[in-house]
This record gives sequence, structure tokens and C-alpha cells, in this order.
Amino acid sequence: MSIGGTGRGCNTLGGSFTILDIELDGAVLRRLRARYEQYCDRGEPRLVGCIRYEPR
Repeated sequence: MSIGGTGRGCNTLGGSFTILDIELDGAVLRRLRARYEQYCDRGEPRLVGCIRYEPR
């Protein structure tokens, strides 16, 4: 995973994501909740956040 912006870049990108909740119906994603963390060049501050997917 890589999250970037205009004029920003990393030499060494690291991070992780954790799936907190997931629901599948065969191969169809019905629900997802995950947490992520990204760091650039092993430095601080880290970018952290959550994502939630629930179609209506």
C-alpha cells in the first residue's frame, strides 16, 4: 500500500494494515473494516487511519 501526494515521495516505504472485520459472499466483498499505518524512510510521524466499506 502506498499513499502519496503531489511533490511527496519516499525512498523507503514501510507500514502495515490489519483487517478488523470482513464479510464475503463467495467472491463478493460485503463488508470490510481495516486499520493502516504507513511510514516514510523509517521516520516519524507515521500516517495512520481506518477504512470502512459497506455498500448500500
